[in-house]
Amino acid sequence: MRIIAGGGGRKPKLSLKEQIILTLVYLRHLTTFELLGIQFGVSESTANDTFNYWLPILRELLPSSLIE
Repeated sequence: MRIIAGGGGRKPKLSLKEQIILTLVYLRHLTTFELLGIQFGVSESTANDTFNYWLPILRELLPSSLIE
């Protein structure tokens, strides 16, 4: 018997679209995660975590010439 209902937990601070844009902005401008956090209204660590989550996914989907 489940005590905690499914689908619970903290909601993401950024939408999927915003997370991908954050990652692409970093790759394009190579700014600091502190500035990215300020731009997107999240903490520096959240910006870093978001980038590190999406980078491997984008590496699989996009040609390496666009990522590197």
